[in-house]
Amino acid sequence: MRKIVIWGTGKNYEKLINNVQFEIFKGNISVEALVARAGDITGQTLDGFKIITKENVTDIKFDYLVIASPLYYKEIWNEAVALGIEKEKILNGEIFHIPLFDFARYVKLIENPVTILSDNCWGGIVYNRLHMKFYSPLINIYWDTENYVRFIQNPEYYLGRPLVMEREGSLRNNIYPIGSLGGGKNRKVKLNFIHSPSFDSAKSLWDRRRKRINDKNLFVKFGFDAAEEKKEDSKEPSKEDEKTEDYLKIFESVPYKKICFYSGETSSKSVVYLKRFEKFFQQKDYIPTISYNEFLLYSKDAFQAIDLLKLLNGEDDFYREQS
Repeated sequence: MRKIVIWGTGKNYEKLINNVQFEIFKGNISVEALVARAGDITGQTLDGFKIITKENVTDIKFDYLVIASPLYYKEIWNEAVALGIEKEKILNGEIFHIPLFDFARYVKLIENPVTILSDNCWGGIVYNRLHMKFYSPLINIYWDTENYVRFIQNPEYYLGRPLVMEREGSLRNNIYPIGSLGGGKNRKVKLNFIHSPSFDSAKSLWDRRRKRINDKNLFVKFGFDAAEEKKEDSKEPSKEDEKTEDYLKIFESVPYKKICFYSGETSSKSVVYLKRFEKFFQQKDYIPTISYNEFLLYSKDAFQAIDLLKLLNGEDDFYREQS
């Protein structure tokens, strides 16, 4: 059980109190105090919780401080840090609104930070969705499938190598920078920094986030679309089909927590196909070119099918929808 203090007793507190009470009922948390402005305090307790002012926060023993207000989150965060509260102990109250939220699962990912290795922006989207710091340098990066498959076979090697410039970016010419890790013809992998204006800015972010890597809790995400259907008169597998099977076999051998999103037929146990994509595709006929991989990035429907906290904690029953 974790001891928490909730900062804020206004309308946002009212929105999350039921979820807080449920976490108390499950035995995940105890609320040690509520923090309110002196002018807002009309009694000694609220919902059975002691009310204090911010000046008294450090007198309370707690594991985490939960900020109830998303609007004033940064302002309150600064006040809390100024009081000497550790940054890692401050949580956004919005986490209680995560579907199927469980505080015990959430803090597992905080206290043993999960480093998400992803072949596109999925990892960054997940961190933002869970209001977590980026514990991975693989943020806002697009990978060529072959390079990424090479990378996930030995991430410790590549993450330990310096990032080298392969191509400089140019905003004027709409060119993004490209970097590489590793050396030699068969050991080098290239990274496309599609959201960075220059290699220096990409490298600065990469180096800063690389320091946060937790190699004891890696999670690997892989995803790609099936190749176009074979011609009707061809019964033989294409080279693309064979390459796909090779990718999936390699992914099966990856020894970390993982998930593979793939839109084709396969016997791979690591592959997840979200049938919501078919419904989404039918309803969104004004963007007929959207792929399964793009659906995973840009549609909230994709996240509705998955319990992210269970998934990232390595639990098998993360898929919310069953056929």
